[in-house]
Amino acid sequence: MSDQSSSRPLHGRWLVPVSLVAACLLGAVILTLFLFWFTNWSPAEQVAIDQLTSEGRGGGYVDYDWELAQWSDQEGPPGNFVMKALLGEDYASHAVTVDTYGRSAEMLATTLIHLRKLQTIDLQDCEFNEDVARILADLPELQTIRFARMSPSAECLAILAQATRVRELGLLDTQVTDAQLAAIGEFSSLKEIFIVESTGTDEGLSKLGQLRSLEYLTIHKMPQITDEGVAHLKNLTKLKTMLLPMSQVTGRSLEIVTQMPDLESLEMTCLPSEQDATLATSEIWPQVPTLSSIYLDAPCINDEDLATMAKMPNLSDLYLANPSITDRGVAKLAHAPELFSLTLLGTHISDKGIRPLAQAPELFFIEVSSDRKIRLKTVGQAEVEYERFFPKGPQPHLHSPYEDW
Repeated sequence: MSDQSSSRPLHGRWLVPVSLVAACLLGAVILTLFLFWFTNWSPAEQVAIDQLTSEGRGGGYVDYDWELAQWSDQEGPPGNFVMKALLGEDYASHAVTVDTYGRSAEMLATTLIHLRKLQTIDLQDCEFNEDVARILADLPELQTIRFARMSPSAECLAILAQATRVRELGLLDTQVTDAQLAAIGEFSSLKEIFIVESTGTDEGLSKLGQLRSLEYLTIHKMPQITDEGVAHLKNLTKLKTMLLPMSQVTGRSLEIVTQMPDLESLEMTCLPSEQDATLATSEIWPQVPTLSSIYLDAPCINDEDLATMAKMPNLSDLYLANPSITDRGVAKLAHAPELFSLTLLGTHISDKGIRPLAQAPELFFIEVSSDRKIRLKTVGQAEVEYERFFPKGPQPHLHSPYEDW
């Protein structure tokens, strides 16, 4: 009888050993402390990222490699807390892209040194010195460096040139000098250059002609360069894109593209010249069958050019401003097999030249400005839009330097 009563709860409750209660309380305390530490402790990489993205005196953002990966569930990566649990101390070290602005050189130096997996950095309106340049040059995976509203010195660029992994360099909203161009010419593996404006001369452009691995060259405004400067680019045989829309070159410079067998996109402004009548520019286009996009402000372009352009197998986008063309030449483009978009500004063409374009198999868009009345609204499947005609030439319509930034 006494044995049975001893197993019953006292006063309706079960007895719990004190040691078990103590163990549970201790476990709860330890778990709470761990969770507090886990969610609040930050490695040096995370501290660096917090500083680079904070909004005080600037701002920015960071991309991690696991954010940019392809996710099979199509729902994107898990949240930061989950990735922190999975990656532990390596959570923040997976930053591959940093875009920051308004930072001091001291902050850049003390933060970027921790981001060893960084691949792309965009610096806007930041202080930049040789110490920061050395840190960037030492990052083992850095491939893309872009500056906006700041001007890295030639000395800083020379330090960055020692980083053999850098493939892309951009300078936006800053005047790039000959000295800076000379330093850029020392990058051994550079594939892409994007410069909005340069005060450089033919001598500076000649330094870029040393970059034999270059594939994409954009200098939106370089008003001092001439045909002699462009001639220095003849060794850039791997170029796929060459954009030099605002300069002092003439139609003579178009001949350079025959040295670029892989060229896909060309944009140039060619000033009128006494030699235009003698230039055989129509012989250029058959030698560059890879071209898919041609943007030219060039009076030297004539009906013979249109006839050879119509035979280009990959030409899909043709923009011509101030060309010396007639209705007869425009009609030749009806045979262009891949032409999708056609813009002809500052012309003297009429409906007679545009109407045959209804036979162009892929043409979808036509834009025209002419001093003659054009009444057509559609041509085949293509819509026809009209620009105002300017007797002194059309307003600039070439690509904005900010489109790809």
